[in-house]
Amino acid sequence: MFNAENLKVINYDNTKSIEGGGDGSDMKPRITVDDNNIETMNKDDLYFYINNWIDGVYEEDLMGRNDKPFYSKNRNRTDEFMGILAVESLSSRDKDGNILDVDKQPYNIHATLQDDYNDSYGVFQIDTGPALPYILMAMDPQYKKDLNVLAKTGNEGDMNEYAKRLFEDEDVKTKVYSFLKDPSKINEHLAIAATIWNDFERSEALGNDGAKGWNAYNNKDSNKDFSNTYKHYMNMSKEMSLNYLQKQILNRTQRHREELDDLKQFLNMPRLGATIEEAAKNLAEIYEEAVREGQIPKEAAPVDNLKELGKMFKR
Repeated sequence: MFNAENLKVINYDNTKSIEGGGDGSDMKPRITVDDNNIETMNKDDLYFYINNWIDGVYEEDLMGRNDKPFYSKNRNRTDEFMGILAVESLSSRDKDGNILDVDKQPYNIHATLQDDYNDSYGVFQIDTGPALPYILMAMDPQYKKDLNVLAKTGNEGDMNEYAKRLFEDEDVKTKVYSFLKDPSKINEHLAIAATIWNDFERSEALGNDGAKGWNAYNNKDSNKDFSNTYKHYMNMSKEMSLNYLQKQILNRTQRHREELDDLKQFLNMPRLGATIEEAAKNLAEIYEEAVREGQIPKEAAPVDNLKELGKMFKR
């Protein structure tokens, strides 16, 4: 007689950490504050989060295009994008808005650029000028619906004019600035950044290069000091990329070990008196629990196939 108590209990490592690896699908990058009250987004967390967002969350940009953002001709440029963000958000502005006479910090969540040509905020340095329609789309579903209707007419000017009229309302303007300065809105900020990238990547007039949507990339050769700063953060981003890939390999190896344990248990159950139906059901439950806990994506769990297998051998 089969006794379920004879089965080995498989405990998965379910530590929800995004220190450059792990799951982290439901966690935002950590914000740290230094002795000068400067708040920055953890760079390894951010790198992992962006990659996880591209592969597991992103379906289409705000204009309904399914181009893969932060890629060029199937080449992953996420590490380059991270370097661009580091330079874009390099700031000594503290959490109270004061510009301090200290070293500037990358990924400063309070980074701001306001002058005659720019009005951009946060780690992604999203500008209320050219990106205004996308900001409103990401911020409010009704704005997105209205602006998409205008976008489908093919008249970009109408969409921009409508966004500008909305922005003239002081309440809307206040909400926009609050939205752009809120690091917890990272998914929405990523959607805006993805749409900007795709605009530039698609457009011959804009250079067919998504990175050209950010000033840091366009100005990387403007002078020696800026060029050196840019190269420094590009090298740092390459190290982050290597760290990420190493942790992904370790995570994948661990999951393969767990899958082997699952299979061994499945094959051993008939020896313990279980039917194939019971064995398949048990393995399906293991996978369902792993999906619920966020350990593996739903599409990677062969639950339906296992249930069908169980039915085939049902007594």
